[in-house]
Amino acid sequence: MRSRGLLVLAGLVLAVGAFIAFVERDLPTTDELAERADLLIDIDVDRVEKLVVSHGEETVTLERELTDEGEPSESEILGFGKPSVPWRMTAPLEAKADAGAVDAVLAQIAEVEKVRVLED
Repeated sequence: MRSRGLLVLAGLVLAVGAFIAFVERDLPTTDELAERADLLIDIDVDRVEKLVVSHGEETVTLERELTDEGEPSESEILGFGKPSVPWRMTAPLEAKADAGAVDAVLAQIAEVEKVRVLED
């Protein structure tokens, strides 16, 4: 009877350990959540596929170059050795965009912090 209870308890410990190892390892830590709390928007810059910038009546649309399967196309290496997915300007005209400049804009957007929260 005691060995059966010990086996059940060992199974529960293994199940909790597996849950922590496989599910919670991808979740952000408490420190990461605290850093993100002050951000205006919480975005993953690497997952952005389209950026539309409007000023007045002018609009520029930038899109990542994707393969037929919807995956980012081959990475190109920037001056500092950082791989970057190529971007294209799709509006108002079709042209290749500067991936470094687009990535820099996205990084700045991702770092915008809240100054205050308006209620009601």
